[in-house]
Amino acid sequence: MSNYTAGTSITSPSGDVYLVHGLISRGGFSSVYTAHLHPDRTQIYAIKVIDKRKIHGKMVEHIEREISIAKDVHHPYILGMKDVIETQVQYLMIMDYVEGGELFEVLKTEGILSLRQNITILTQICEAVSYLHERCICHRDIKPENVLCTNCEEPFDIKLADFGLAVRFDEEPMTTSCGTLHYAAPEIVGTAKTYTEACDMWSIGVLAFVLLTVSFPFDGTVEEVKQKICEGNVDWNRMKGKDTCEEAIDFVEKLLVVDSSKRMTAQECLEHPFLHLLDVETDIDIPLDIIDDFEL
Repeated sequence: MSNYTAGTSITSPSGDVYLVHGLISRGGFSSVYTAHLHPDRTQIYAIKVIDKRKIHGKMVEHIEREISIAKDVHHPYILGMKDVIETQVQYLMIMDYVEGGELFEVLKTEGILSLRQNITILTQICEAVSYLHERCICHRDIKPENVLCTNCEEPFDIKLADFGLAVRFDEEPMTTSCGTLHYAAPEIVGTAKTYTEACDMWSIGVLAFVLLTVSFPFDGTVEEVKQKICEGNVDWNRMKGKDTCEEAIDFVEKLLVVDSSKRMTAQECLEHPFLHLLDVETDIDIPLDIIDDFEL
């Protein structure tokens, strides 16, 4: 079955039965549905259905690796996977359901969030990434689209999601150029033959910049953006023009470092003064025309 209608039952190998509610989203080779664990309607899950007939070559490898990694990680700020069902034509990934949707959409709607909320987001992402790196897992695609929010409005917690590009870096060197350009580290965009898990820290630096300014640290054509990333040519005026606190600027500066060996680690981020300003809260209004032009 390629499509699941409301009321359709799905049974896992362990015997758990899920009843489908409806479709959340549909892509080129996958669809995501909400469902509850029968008979307890309070336990809601998201079921990602991947059509094997539409994936080939490296895509198969990526999906199988995503499933393998997602099954092995258990952390409060990482999207949990409860079960996987494999049929001849499909993978069904049963995951936690996160009601608030993507952080990307929250930023599009709300603009700059309160300082307290931004610190919460970055703290939780750094805790999740510290957990991954300790287990020799590199995410390689940290961006607002892959950060899910427990609510649509503040305050909310986050879940780091989508391990489609994640790798276990203790098993083989990382050499593939991948991820999303605006969040990609210089060693991925440039000519480095291999790179380390520090690429995730650069992405967190870009994410922090986006959270604090609702803009990118680099702009221009694709080639111009690549050059600026490789040179570390950050448009700091965008951050300083928002009356951003010195601790926040220092936090981002210590992540957007071209030399990957000199970037803060996730654990060092958690010790940075910026993430310990939770007794301070501020709200900054951003003109709607800037929000409308914001595209990640």
